[in-house]
Amino acid sequence: GAAATFTLGARTRVRLAPEVPGALLEVERGSLRAVFGHLRGGGDPGRIVATPTAILAVRGTAYGLRVSGSGTTTVTVFEGVVRVRDRAHRHGAVDVHAGFGTVLRRDSAPEPPRPHGLSPESWEGGGAPAGTGHSSGMGGFGEPGMSGAATTGGGSGRHGR
Repeated sequence: GAAATFTLGARTRVRLAPEVPGALLEVERGSLRAVFGHLRGGGDPGRIVATPTAILAVRGTAYGLRVSGSGTTTVTVFEGVVRVRDRAHRHGAVDVHAGFGTVLRRDSAPEPPRPHGLSPESWEGGGAPAGTGHSSGMGGFGEPGMSGAATTGGGSGRHGR
C-alpha cells in the first residue's frame, strides 16, 4: 500500500483499535492530521481510522480530525474523499469531499457535509471552522444555510431519524 503520515496535536491520545476491523488506530481525544499516499485501483481496507464516535475510511486523501473530551468528532477533508460513519453503524455513511467537513456526536448520524474554507496549515494552527474553536460549538462549518449543498455520494439519504 501507499505510505501514510500522521501528525498528532498536543495532548492527543491514540491507541490501537483491534476491535475495529482494518483500523490503523483510534484517536481517543485531541487532533490528528493524516496524509495518505495515492492508491492505484480500489480502496485499501487498511486505511481506516476510528474515534469514540466515528469510523473514517480513506480513499487517497489528506484530512484533519479533532475529537473532544465528550467524543464529538470533527472531520475536515483537504484532498480526496473520506467516508465517515458512526461507530455503532446505526446510520448511513456520508462521503465527505475535499473542501468539506462533517461533525459526529455520540449516538448521532454524521451531519451533512459543509464547506470549511481551511487550508491544512490554518487547520493545524488551530483554525476552527467558522466561529468555533471551543469544544461545545463544533458544528459551525461554512455559512448559515449552506447545509443544502450537502449530500454527495451514497448512503446519505437516511439522516433525519
